[in-house]
Amino acid sequence: MSARWDGPAGPVAHRRVPSLEWGELVSLLSFTVNAARQLRRGAYDLVQSHAKLLWQDVYRAGDGCHREWLRVRDACQASPRPRRRGLSAVDRALLLLERALLTRRRYRLIVAISARVRADLIRHYAVPPEHIRVIYNGVDTERFHPAVRHERADAARRRLEVPDGALLALFMGRGFERKGLVHLLRALPAAGERVWLVVAGHDAEAERYRELARSLGIAERVRFLGPVPEPDSLYAAADVLVLPTLYEPFSNAGLEALACGLPVVATRAAGVSELLTGRLDSLTLDDAGDHAGLAGRLRRLLDPDERRALGADARAVAERRSLETMTGEFLEAYRSLGFGRA
Repeated sequence: MSARWDGPAGPVAHRRVPSLEWGELVSLLSFTVNAARQLRRGAYDLVQSHAKLLWQDVYRAGDGCHREWLRVRDACQASPRPRRRGLSAVDRALLLLERALLTRRRYRLIVAISARVRADLIRHYAVPPEHIRVIYNGVDTERFHPAVRHERADAARRRLEVPDGALLALFMGRGFERKGLVHLLRALPAAGERVWLVVAGHDAEAERYRELARSLGIAERVRFLGPVPEPDSLYAAADVLVLPTLYEPFSNAGLEALACGLPVVATRAAGVSELLTGRLDSLTLDDAGDHAGLAGRLRRLLDPDERRALGADARAVAERRSLETMTGEFLEAYRSLGFGRA
């Protein structure tokens, strides 16, 4: 059940929830109301929601805690231009829905996609800890695989016109402010001329980030691609995924990159960092604004032997988070609610 569905249906029966496309606020509220109506009419054994609905058996907090994101955003300046003070109407609506869902317990179980999200929900809304399970995302370890990446690497880099010997860093995702693109661009000059960057994803302020790259003198080695529906060729071209995020519940791109054998430079605000131990943890930043630290980590990865060693560790992490592993954890969560028992 969703407002739209572009993927293959397979064994899934999709039911469209009408949503008025008159701006983000109207779309959000109309979807919430119409979803509640359809759920009342349906005879469903179990309702799992990835949105903040008025009722669900299992609420998967995939977007994290909106109240925490607003706190972080207000405490940091990670946009190319000064942020307006105050909350938007959409922010206020999301806070109201989040508060109603969590404080009125319009769920039977919450699935948090990282320990960070679990802690935020407990701290901001006093959710009883026993109501929350942490289930990290899973990844298709066959589609995202080092062998596939290496097979396509040369052609992918030629298409991007990346010179031989360059370290290609990949930044991916929508919402450049939250994911810390400002910090990556500001760190790039100190990383050296051999470090290039590809930016994939949508952001309404994308042109301002391009202007920032020009002002820093790095525009020649930064590629802004816009939205990329199939990221496989970018993982093939890249040497490292960089996620200097201010707030990221859990990045699918981070897990896909690990599965491809790519090191990931992230911050501790990224849920995927909870999986990074040993040598991989040494790439993790405590603060997105540590430009010198970020530049140093990129320079370290100029060493191909270092990249290979870290890449092997990365793949091992992803193999422990297969789609089958995630599915099994969700089935166990359903059984804990009494579903699927004989």
